[in-house]
Amino acid sequence: MRFKYYMAFVVIFCAVLGIYAYTLELGNFTLTLPNNRNLDLPVTLWLIIIVLIFCLCSSLLFASSWANALIQSYRTRNDFNHLFSQINEQALNKPIESRVYKNADISKLSKILARFYLKPRLDSKECFEPKIDKLFENYKDVMNGKNVDLRTYNLSKENKFFIQNLKNKIQSDNKFAFNALSENNPQEIKDFALIQILSNGSAKDLERLFSLQITYNASMKPSLIQAFVAHSDVFDAQNLSDICKQMHFCAQDYVELAQQSQNILQPDAWYKLFESLANNDEHAENALFYVMFELEMIEKAKERRALHGKDEYRLIDAYLDLKESGKHYPLDIFFNQCNI
Repeated sequence: MRFKYYMAFVVIFCAVLGIYAYTLELGNFTLTLPNNRNLDLPVTLWLIIIVLIFCLCSSLLFASSWANALIQSYRTRNDFNHLFSQINEQALNKPIESRVYKNADISKLSKILARFYLKPRLDSKECFEPKIDKLFENYKDVMNGKNVDLRTYNLSKENKFFIQNLKNKIQSDNKFAFNALSENNPQEIKDFALIQILSNGSAKDLERLFSLQITYNASMKPSLIQAFVAHSDVFDAQNLSDICKQMHFCAQDYVELAQQSQNILQPDAWYKLFESLANNDEHAENALFYVMFELEMIEKAKERRALHGKDEYRLIDAYLDLKESGKHYPLDIFFNQCNI
């Protein structure tokens, strides 16, 4: 029963009881107090006072029950907030913080969930819990390539969710890619920023990049070739050679670079570039032979071949022999692997 209904019942009951007792003419009743004074009141009034005292006591019980329910509701709501925070931490691959739960069942559920890896189901319906639904919304945006403000989650820079969000921002803004290179970010982010600048940067972006002290690695090979094809005028032979050696270009990588650059360089510039690359890195030797064969520089190829041992470059020897015998085969047959 609600408290207001109970109070209404008490008022009506007291009124009815008072009227009924008054009609009975029960007279007065004298109560002797501890200080020897007498309190003489009509019996009707005494009855009403007793009922009121009973109502006051029962009201106190109601109030204590209501206060206890309010406290329990607050504790339960607080425990659920702790649980939602834990779910967020697990979904974001964050360390689970130690929390104190007042509700034993929620505490047990927390310990059970802590034993699982949680991954958001992006195709699930909303649960109408703001913390969880907001996490799903942000997670979906990040997975769709959007840049989201994740500061409220206080993620570490090593967190996969944070890294993916940072990659999204790098993809949408080359200027930010340079910021990512200069800041204290994980190597994965710096490598991604480098690949982004090489793949999609302008000539000015590449000039700025080459002015920095950058360490390149093998994962950037396709991006370097793409950058060279798009902005070959930014590169000089020495700079290109240094970067290729940092990326550990193998023979086939240099051949691919030669193939991709064939249509963007003049024959003389094409030859001089790969002659310089071969003089700086023996792995570029095959690419130089490829260039000379494409340009029909057979005599120069023979001279270059004579600088190496007899057991080296046997496929080059085979191509030269076939050429002398008047037979023609596609060059790709001879330049399709790193070790020729």
